[in-house]
Amino acid sequence: MNIRNIVFCSLALIVSCSFFHCQAAPQDKESTHAAQLSADGSNADNDPKKLVRDTSQLMALIQDLEVRELPFYDSTNFDNVAEHEPLSADWIRFLGLERIYPHDLKTVDKVWIRERVNISDRFISLILGVQPGDSELFTSLVNFSKDYEVIDFATIAYDEIAEGCMRTESYLKKGKISTYASDFCYQEKTDTTELVLQSNGLMISDQ
Repeated sequence: MNIRNIVFCSLALIVSCSFFHCQAAPQDKESTHAAQLSADGSNADNDPKKLVRDTSQLMALIQDLEVRELPFYDSTNFDNVAEHEPLSADWIRFLGLERIYPHDLKTVDKVWIRERVNISDRFISLILGVQPGDSELFTSLVNFSKDYEVIDFATIAYDEIAEGCMRTESYLKKGKISTYASDFCYQEKTDTTELVLQSNGLMISDQ
């Protein structure tokens, strides 16, 4: 083999190796990245259930809650609200609470579970409180499946102290929620909303 052929073969070998290396590199980088995500758990971006793998903590928390029996009247406001341990950001995402409140929960001061309500053995009913800031307080009834997926929710109490002229209270009984929203800002009026508590956990307007 002459020198020209040797040089040509060497160049061909170098080009071939470079080509296959460039083609293989992205695949290797992707595999490494996927392995890293699996190792550090940062691939749980869009699945809140991956944030909390052990639901026994939540079950223990719920079992320790006070159980409220129907019927009862809820008039939670800043004058009578009790202090509760706020939920962590992971628990808020796990329970899907960012989907049921009309606020950006990143700016919410506190979200807490107040008590459990004995409505049905087919789903879990919790009373939750959320305080978006210093002047608003929401109380909600949230029905969850046994897998802690939100079935439905309703605001049963509301209070604000910025102007101090709006308040919501509710009467809960078997199969029905009657909500009374009072507005005294301009003229005294109270709107009544009736919700039917269905056996599947949905709360449907009765109007």
